[in-house]
Formats: sequence, C-alpha cells, structure tokens
Amino acid sequence: MSHYRQKFFLKDNPFGIVPDPEVKVWADRARLKAQLEALISNMLMSPPSRLVACFWGDWGAGKTHMAYYFSRPELLKAYSSKVGVSEPLSLHLIMPLRDVIDSIYVGVLDRIGLKRIRNAVDKILERHGITSAEDQIRRLEPIVRDKMLATAFSTSESFLQSYLYQTATSKELKEHRLARGITWTGDKLRALSAVLKLLSAVYSRIILWIDDSERLEQLSGRDLAEFQTFIRDLLDHVPKNLNIILLYTMTPGRKVEDMLSYLGEALQSRMYRTIQVEVLSKEDFFEFVTDLLRQYRTSGAEKKVDAYFPFKDRPTLEYIYDKMKQRDVMLKKRRRSLPLVPRQINNFLSGLLEMALEDAKVKSIDKQLVDRYMSEPSYVF
Repeated sequence: MSHYRQKFFLKDNPFGIVPDPEVKVWADRARLKAQLEALISNMLMSPPSRLVACFWGDWGAGKTHMAYYFSRPELLKAYSSKVGVSEPLSLHLIMPLRDVIDSIYVGVLDRIGLKRIRNAVDKILERHGITSAEDQIRRLEPIVRDKMLATAFSTSESFLQSYLYQTATSKELKEHRLARGITWTGDKLRALSAVLKLLSAVYSRIILWIDDSERLEQLSGRDLAEFQTFIRDLLDHVPKNLNIILLYTMTPGRKVEDMLSYLGEALQSRMYRTIQVEVLSKEDFFEFVTDLLRQYRTSGAEKKVDAYFPFKDRPTLEYIYDKMKQRDVMLKKRRRSLPLVPRQINNFLSGLLEMALEDAKVKSIDKQLVDRYMSEPSYVF
C-alpha cells in the first residue's frame, strides 16, 4: 500500500511538476476546457484546414499538459463519435531551434509512423480492389498529386521508409523507377502533404500541436522565413483536415501582437483563432487543488475526509494562496517572478505534502506546517 494511500487516502501525489502524457486528469479551468472542447468540435465538424494560436500566461501554466490531455485517443474518439466522424489523429511536436524544416519534417513522420502510412495506403487500395502495381500508382496519383510519390507509396514499407527518410540509394531508386529521391525543401513539403492526405482515408482530421512556439523569436532570420513559408505552403497543399495549434508561453513584458508578428503576414492572415490563458485566480486556485485531490482519492475516501484533506481546511488553502502571492510580489521586486500557474502551485503543494508524509506527528497540513516548510533551508524561494 502506498504511503499516500495509507495516510492521506490518495492513490499518489496529485501535484506532479512535469507534464506526464499518461496522466488523464484535467483539473478545474472549466472555461478553458469548454473553449478547447468547442475548438476541437468545430475542427471535427468543419473540414477546412486551419491555424490556431494559444497563449499561456507564464512557464508552467499547463500548455504541454493541455496538448497531452486533448491528444488522448479515447477522448478524441468520444468527441468524434458525437459529431459522427471517424477518429482524428493527434501529433505533438516541440518547436526546433535550428534546422527547422528538416526537424519538422522528420518529427512529424516519426510521430505518425510508417505503419500508419502503410495502413492508410492499404485501405485506399483495398477499398477499390486494386492489386497490380500500375493500378496502385494510378489510384494514388490523384490523391498525392505526384506520380513519383504515388510510385513510392505503392512500394514496400521498408523502401518507403528509406525514401521518406532520404536514405534510399541511387540503385534502390532506379529499381523502383524513381528518377531521384527527396532532396529539397519543396520535396519534403510535397512528401509530407501527400502523407497527410493519405491519412485522411483513416482519420477524419490531423491535429498537429507545435509546443514552445515562443522559440520562433530565437530563430535565425533564414530559419524563421523557412518556417513561415513551409507552414503556409503546408496549409495550402493540404486545404482540408489539417489543424495546426501553436502553443506559446508569454514571457514577461511580451504582448500577443509581438509573438504573432514572428509568423509573418501570410500566416497571420490564415489564423483561425487565438486563445489567451490567464494565471489562476483565487477561486481558480481552490477549484484546481480540490479537483486534483478529488480525482486522486481512494475509493470510499469521501465518506472519511472532506474535500480539502490532507489540508486542514479551506482557511489553510487560503493561507497558502496568500503566501504564494506574497512570494510572487517580493520576487517581482527582485525582477523575478513565480506566478500562480499550475507548475508553481504543484511544486509548492508537493513539497508540503512530502513534508507531512515524512512527519508521523502530522495528521493534516495546517498553517504551522506551511510556515515550517517555508522556513526550511531547502525551500526554493
């Protein structure tokens, strides 16, 4: 039996600091959740490709967790069933700092996987009962809009992998009647566009989350221009069923307009929607904490403890909130900041919970324990 279960009626520590793709918990932030659910529903109901930017108030505000949460297959399946379409495919990518086009190209292929691509091709061909190589090429060509690509997609999975990842030899290319391999940025654009179109045979939509998009301002002028052109052309080449969601952390002093300017006018004109996420209010804080506790409670615990346990009561949580706010104000005077975002809250509460767990005399977390925790030399201030 875990110590958390034994002492606090919790399955585990609810206050994780690093986003975990396996965690299936959405704590509070009902308005934000409703916004995102509406966004995904609109994507599923309407096929045109679109670009969305989502801005978060500070580091640790929950943007990566959001991408993980809304990429869960069972959740996407439930949303798609509601609107009567097949399941979408969600992909999560980190914005690269260099070699942008190569990194995005390979990163998207890696996350899709060759088996998914091969299965999509097989489904298209099986649907029409096509077996001969020539017929396969003729069937695929109108979809991928390129005979050379249609030829590549009609080959074996092993050669297709070599072709897409640019490792096919001249001899292999010649054996498969291909004049050349994928070399230039334009080749990568056409190949990736073709893959996304083929996947539409299996998935209703492709949702590509690009995390850490604030890195755009750190790119060299050349990389930035290439990114702008590549994403613009990708949306143009795949006019249906592709949804790209850019996730930004707003660094102190920056404005949304500043961050959007790095997209360039062509991409800004294609922007479907922007969403801004603020730091948690006091009421948000209470709901965030109690919701996490509720979702980690052991079976039957609600009959033994109240919604705030292992915190003594609501005034204790209010005390914690006020202390964290005071800390942020003091740090701002030193030109630092630890705003009330989920990561900072989880960091603080996790430390408190661990201190309470280690002390056999502590039955619940009260104001005195909060003061003792904040006075510890190891406390991060």
